[in-house]
Amino acid sequence: MSKKLTYQTLFDAVSGTGAAFRSVTKLQPVGQTGDRVFPATYKEGKYATEKRRLRGDDGNLGAAVDCVLLNSVPSEANHAEEALLEAVRRERIHLPLIEVDFSGVNGELTKPLPNLTSLEVPHRLADAILRDSALADGTRFEKSTYAADWRKANLWNATPIYNLCPTALLFGLWGSPEKPGGLGAKFERAFVSEIVAVDTDPVADRFGFRIDPLSASSQVMLKKNEAGFEIVDPKTKGGGEAVGD
Repeated sequence: MSKKLTYQTLFDAVSGTGAAFRSVTKLQPVGQTGDRVFPATYKEGKYATEKRRLRGDDGNLGAAVDCVLLNSVPSEANHAEEALLEAVRRERIHLPLIEVDFSGVNGELTKPLPNLTSLEVPHRLADAILRDSALADGTRFEKSTYAADWRKANLWNATPIYNLCPTALLFGLWGSPEKPGGLGAKFERAFVSEIVAVDTDPVADRFGFRIDPLSASSQVMLKKNEAGFEIVDPKTKGGGEAVGD
């Protein structure tokens, strides 16, 4: 039976024996119930498929059904971070946020960079973009008092990271100022979410690819010249090599 999540429920859980909160939301495609969806593809253009046993209304597990992953745990975390950042920028919430300002060096870069925050960089607080940046007074971040406090954090005392970047504890963090690349303290993600298509009937053949109007082939023989490349006569070869897209 579902129970409304309130502050008192959360307080009782964390001060008692609660291990996790689980929420299941049933979604349908925008088109209509049971309409076709297009899952994310992975290596070699394959879908992430698996079988799952679902719990029925009576609470019992049923037979295993075919399922397809639509949005993975890491992707869901990234979307949650983007939503939090948007809420911060709209001043709907307030969070400790580390931001790297590239405006002072953009004139020296081929392509200007926008400011990046701890909610956008790949490795959150432990990302090299943050670690190798400098404070306004010129102090490197990894040599700052912020990093010094961060070094004191461990699984039994996460308060320094909570004060500096609480979302890193929510979405997971591997690393420390002096031990990048996941060699420092490791904090497992506390937020896990995914979107899965249940009881699927996958289409065997995929259609609809746009046809190349030039009918270009990856096996066309090309030879580099002063102007770039030229097509090589396949009868003579001419030292060319096939160049793909």
